[in-house]
Amino acid sequence: MTRIFLFLALSLSLMYAKDNYPKMFAQLGTPLYKADAVFAKFTDFEAVQEKARPYHKHVTKLLALADKIEKSVRPDKNDKKAYINGLRKLQKEHDDVLRAINGYLLKSIDADDYQAFTHIINTGGASILENRVILKRAMAFYVAYRTRGKIEVLDGFYETLSSDADLYDYVKGHMPRPFIVKQTYKFSGESHRLLLSNNEQYAFIADGSHCFKSLDIKRFSSASEAAGFDFSTQECELVDITQSKDGHFLYLSDLKNGYTILDLSQPNAPLQKDVYAQIHASASVTSDDGITAFVVRKNKGLTIIDIYNKDEFRLLANYNRNTKINRLALDDNRSRLYLAHDEGLSILDISTLGNPREVLNMPLENGADEISLSPDKQIAYVASKGAGIYVIDTSSENNLTLVSTCLTPQAVSSITLSSDGERLYAAAGEDGVYYINTKDKHDMKHLATYRHAKKETLARSTTLNKAEDTLYISFDRAGIGKVALQY
Repeated sequence: MTRIFLFLALSLSLMYAKDNYPKMFAQLGTPLYKADAVFAKFTDFEAVQEKARPYHKHVTKLLALADKIEKSVRPDKNDKKAYINGLRKLQKEHDDVLRAINGYLLKSIDADDYQAFTHIINTGGASILENRVILKRAMAFYVAYRTRGKIEVLDGFYETLSSDADLYDYVKGHMPRPFIVKQTYKFSGESHRLLLSNNEQYAFIADGSHCFKSLDIKRFSSASEAAGFDFSTQECELVDITQSKDGHFLYLSDLKNGYTILDLSQPNAPLQKDVYAQIHASASVTSDDGITAFVVRKNKGLTIIDIYNKDEFRLLANYNRNTKINRLALDDNRSRLYLAHDEGLSILDISTLGNPREVLNMPLENGADEISLSPDKQIAYVASKGAGIYVIDTSSENNLTLVSTCLTPQAVSSITLSSDGERLYAAAGEDGVYYINTKDKHDMKHLATYRHAKKETLARSTTLNKAEDTLYISFDRAGIGKVALQY
């Protein structure tokens, strides 16, 4: 019976294309006829089909009657009367079908079943959201849980919320809390990456074309530039900095000058050690013991360097992959190096440093731009343009498993995790920084957003202090910001 119903609905949609519905009482009739094809899609919902099948039969009869009337030279008055009465009856049947659909929709919301909710919305589209009460309930649920997955129809309403004051007032309590970062410090240059010194009295900045800066932030309200560093070429494109576990050294990746190390014995006077200038370095990680550096090359590959002697680096190996590598993460205990690259996520076995081998790979549709590992190294959070953040189980030696996907409105350029792995801060350009609760890896929630007062300012990276009650944000050309966290 269901197949017959679908066939009839399809035949009907072909007979009466968009502009071929009856001209008589079109304002009332056309929406009712169009709804027939929508109702026919709800094949998984028996309560809807029980009402939709007779609705379809009524539609078929009315269309036949309309065809008879419109082709007649002198239409019968009784036929016209029967047609308008039929449309009024059809309207009541239409409302009955919608109530059945809305019943399923509200049930999915009450049961916190986002998968069923998504299926219903995608099946019915905007036509099942004409009732404002239903639209408000659906949008409130969506804005609270849209990190579980994007729904195109509702995203259209989401993008225009500011122009619908009534809808915005209803759903705003379910949206991530917005915060404007009030404590900021602007300096000449750009803030790409940001780290704190071990005593948290200095902020270290990868400053793009202005190279490296050390900022004195003992009193943030009166912060000042404490020191800087320029390569001998006097031209920089410094895009990444990382720090040794003991906080004594900084590792700089510069697209023009290569890879170098700064001695931080005197934060106000950093001293350059050796430089590996043979590569265009874009990112790096180092082993916990500070002996080995893994450096991403701008063009498809990475270089492994022995940095035990900070004054004389020694090349161990080059690894080439036929795709651009963007960021790295390291699991020293299992000798695994994680590559976030343009095709997805790969893991290298680095137990033999001179011969790294790819042992696992997970293709991701939009590639991988950033990666951060959970404290126990069992979960990888992988940021991808257009796809939000992938949550990937890395505990197995034999395979990678996708746990969930956390939708983010904009592309994420850096990820910072709390020490307990339950809070994630994602820098997302003009959108600011998202605070995402990661306690439930299957259902992460975007709870707050931290933005600069200037709307077009880019959030590039974040870092937490040791107490994890303060978040520092690099705001590109607008300098850095400081946020006292509240939960």
